[in-house]
Amino acid sequence: CSDNDSCRDKMFLVVDEYNESMEKIRTIIKIKTRSWAHVAGTLVFDTLGKLYVSVGEGRFETNSQDRNSLLGKILRIDVSQTDPEPEVIAYGLRNPWKISIDSKNRMFIGDCGEATIESVYLLDDLYPTTPYNLGWPVFEGTKRVWSDPLRFEDTLAPIYEYRHHAEVGTCVIGGYFLDDLGVYMFGDYLGKIRVIKESEGGKWYEIHSQKTPGVLSLGYSR
Repeated sequence: CSDNDSCRDKMFLVVDEYNESMEKIRTIIKIKTRSWAHVAGTLVFDTLGKLYVSVGEGRFETNSQDRNSLLGKILRIDVSQTDPEPEVIAYGLRNPWKISIDSKNRMFIGDCGEATIESVYLLDDLYPTTPYNLGWPVFEGTKRVWSDPLRFEDTLAPIYEYRHHAEVGTCVIGGYFLDDLGVYMFGDYLGKIRVIKESEGGKWYEIHSQKTPGVLSLGYSR
């Protein structure tokens, strides 16, 4: 159904658990949304066996800064529990389509921007004392979008961002950190592969880019 149909009230993001025979065991989480887009992204486990879910804001911008909403968030779920409650580890996201966790238990996030900027974020600690605020919709990357009391220094800044213009980017598709090379490789729906590296001073910079057919996802086999 489209966003204009009455069935919007029946839209949910559902994560189910199945056994090896693809028989449903249980529903792990069910999140109410009112849009078919900007909803779900990636399921990934950390080294401690906790499940992470990247969830878009469902095209309702105020959800992202609302700590009582599960939309526009990165959620952690302890699937070893019978009835697990999701924990918010990051909020203020627009459409975190693809996330990944590297061998150091760090999370890389590709958050699709709206009209100007595509952003890559890095969560160094997956067990923060307070959840990270990535700023949306007050900030799109490092650019202020809304007039709001939220200060940029109170948000987690992207480690890398790029702007929309001809043959540069339209929607970031998060990728993977490659330990052997010490780089993060990711794509863009427009049709670009990018490789960024961290300098000794802690700044990430692009070391390679190339055109490729429209990138929707990347895979990584250790």
